[in-house]
Amino acid sequence: MRKLWLVARHEFVTSVSKPSFWLMTVIFPLAIIILSLIPQIQGERSIREKSLGDVRQIAAEQAQRLFALPTGYVDEAGIIEAMPPSLPPGWFVAYGTDAAAEAALQAGQIGRYYVIAADYLQSGDVTMVTPSIDPLMASNARELFTFVLNYNLLHDEGRAALLLHPLPRLRTESLVSDRALVDESSPESYSLPMGMMILFIMLLSMSSGFVLNSVALEKENRTVELMLLRVPPRPLIGGKIIAMGAVALLQMAVWLGGLFLSMREGALLSSLSALQLSPSLLLWAALYFFFGYLLYAAEMAALGTLVPSRREAGSVVFLVLLPILVPSWINTALMSAPNGGLALFFSLFPLSAPVVMPMRMVLTDVPLWQLIAAAAGLIVAAWLFIVLAARFFRADTLLSTQALTWRRFRQAWTRREPR
Repeated sequence: MRKLWLVARHEFVTSVSKPSFWLMTVIFPLAIIILSLIPQIQGERSIREKSLGDVRQIAAEQAQRLFALPTGYVDEAGIIEAMPPSLPPGWFVAYGTDAAAEAALQAGQIGRYYVIAADYLQSGDVTMVTPSIDPLMASNARELFTFVLNYNLLHDEGRAALLLHPLPRLRTESLVSDRALVDESSPESYSLPMGMMILFIMLLSMSSGFVLNSVALEKENRTVELMLLRVPPRPLIGGKIIAMGAVALLQMAVWLGGLFLSMREGALLSSLSALQLSPSLLLWAALYFFFGYLLYAAEMAALGTLVPSRREAGSVVFLVLLPILVPSWINTALMSAPNGGLALFFSLFPLSAPVVMPMRMVLTDVPLWQLIAAAAGLIVAAWLFIVLAARFFRADTLLSTQALTWRRFRQAWTRREPR
């Protein structure tokens, strides 16, 4: 045990003492602060310098630029009696005939016009005439004119708005739980499950990549030969895994700190309070991340002993990380059915459980037996890969310069360690 902690301390101090580590660790949050915090402060300062009336005037000017010219209409059905009170005056101009509206359009007095058919209540026919094809502007103008028609048909501005957007605050609830799963009006309810998956993928890939880089580098410069003379394989590989995990967590803590500093304090606190993470979820997520890191770090350590150089390892790393990358590619299917067969498979499969199970716990109430089964499978898989990595930590394997093949992997696994 003493040798394990000596190796861990040596690896940690060596890694954090490198200028390249702090260069990447500090530049990343500084870039976020420069690109996000400074423009935000300038924007807030400019808003504080303006009165409330100025802000409203700016908003009105922006809306006016969207509809630089009024919109005309020819109401052959006699439906439009008044404009909604919320619309600024002059946005819509009535014309008695189609010819008069067309003349105004050609003269540049209006930007477009609508012709409401005389039998509109039976046919629903409305024609929009524009000087040119502009799908985006046509869509915005069509929605506004729909609001005008709704108001005159219902004589109620609130109902007209609801008819235009009948689901302003849609909430989805699970039949297996009383708690709401997704609030479509809240961005946090969408971002948290995907954000947790991305964060875990980043942590696992980055931390296990540190282990691979450490093992492959010591293999290239042959310093691992000297270390094996004094330290047994398992304390050596265990110390590297512990140290590189601490290095990755330190770097991620600095990155997240830079991200939090780039956010407004009020916005950050409101976002965190809206997440409503339970203590049990955080404990389970920490458990899955811990053993997930042990699993992938052991995989990378085993890979580092078998490849002749770090460059050769790059072509295999993708295959090693594939089980945690695939869920991010199909995240829509997993999030839309967190209790479905696909989500259940990836949350119970040990190689993908560290990223999928925490995401499922955010979306739904996962049965206790599934949590225990996934954790047990993950623990067993992590232990097996640690044993595998320690088995490869032998002088004959570390000194080899042969390319990684299935035959060499099989030989390294079946070969007995010389006494």
